[in-house]
Amino acid sequence: MNAMQVSRPEFSDTKETGVTPSIQPLPPSSNNDSSLQSLQKETSWSECMQSYFMNLLARLLNVGVRLVDFFYAFFLCTYPRPPDLPILKETPVPIAQIPSLPPLTEEEIRDLKESFHILGNNNRLGIGAKQPQLEQIRVRTEQIHPFQSLTLMLTAETIKNDLINVRKNFKDAFGPKSFSPWHVFVGTIGAKIQLQIQKNSVWDHLNTFAAGIQRDPSKIRSFIENAKNDSDWESLLNYLIDDVKV
Repeated sequence: MNAMQVSRPEFSDTKETGVTPSIQPLPPSSNNDSSLQSLQKETSWSECMQSYFMNLLARLLNVGVRLVDFFYAFFLCTYPRPPDLPILKETPVPIAQIPSLPPLTEEEIRDLKESFHILGNNNRLGIGAKQPQLEQIRVRTEQIHPFQSLTLMLTAETIKNDLINVRKNFKDAFGPKSFSPWHVFVGTIGAKIQLQIQKNSVWDHLNTFAAGIQRDPSKIRSFIENAKNDSDWESLLNYLIDDVKV
């Protein structure tokens, strides 16, 4: 009886062959797959939430900017504006009528009165809202001789009171002097007087101007001759405002 022979795998001994058997990597398990998928889901969810909150923040900022613009425009529209000045039925005659200079017209007097009413009775925000109107007045009154306009400002009680308010409210106000209505006025008066000096149209009218506002012409002349900057012109205006008699 022949015995059934069963083949058996033969394992070679490394000692005999000298070759190390290769180790095959284990196939990925289902646990590793689930961990990787879970990590990917968490990363994707984090990026999604970050993108959502960034978009939400951008929208909120946009809404905030629009609200600020709306309330600013609403505030300007509702800001109490000074009452419209009545049209003068009669032209007030300044105390000093300077010879050879054209007298102020009714419109020029009204413009000067209105401009100082705005400057003397508003803060910077209110003045800013009225800037287009003030610019129109400036253009219409640009050619007035400074002695003629100063005479009206210093002898008309309402305008002088408004001028004093401008000085009180803005002389020492915080910020650049170029944004201060008082310092802008000082610089404008100084520039106009210097321009009239170049035109030889100051000294001939000085005595009449000083007499009209009841001040010493020699002191006014000294201020003008020694003026080198806005601070010097401010000293002249302080002298005229504080000492003129109404």
